[in-house]
Amino acid sequence: MADKLGEDPRAEAAPNMVYLVLADTVRFLPKYLEKKELINRLFRFVRVYHEQLRRVIYDPRFIEDKSLLTPINGDFVAEVVEATLEHYEQGEIASGDRVLHRSPSTATAARWLFLMSMTTTVTRFISRTGRPVLAAAARLPSTRSRR
Repeated sequence: MADKLGEDPRAEAAPNMVYLVLADTVRFLPKYLEKKELINRLFRFVRVYHEQLRRVIYDPRFIEDKSLLTPINGDFVAEVVEATLEHYEQGEIASGDRVLHRSPSTATAARWLFLMSMTTTVTRFISRTGRPVLAAAARLPSTRSRR
């Protein structure tokens, strides 16, 4: 993804901010969105939060404490989680339960992996930031099997 960012002329406007946000959030982001959509969301986020990001980056405390970006970047993680769940609800992410040619056990396993991945993303984000992603977390379907 870094290669795609480097090729995008929008990165020239605020390259430090774009890469700082990505570096701080990439381990928490679900991997289901297309690169193009994720990159567009990243640029939009940096544009909207530019002033807040700039204040943190130029704060002398930032030199020693990179986690100062986390409260701001949490909004980006929440946006990506929300977008992923919207695509899932619209059937645009094949979790297994919507793919008819798979056996029921394969479909259940694939759906379970998707839901666990999303749950892990939300849980890791909450544990790191102390901020719940309530809207996104509340929309996660139950991982219990339907009997």
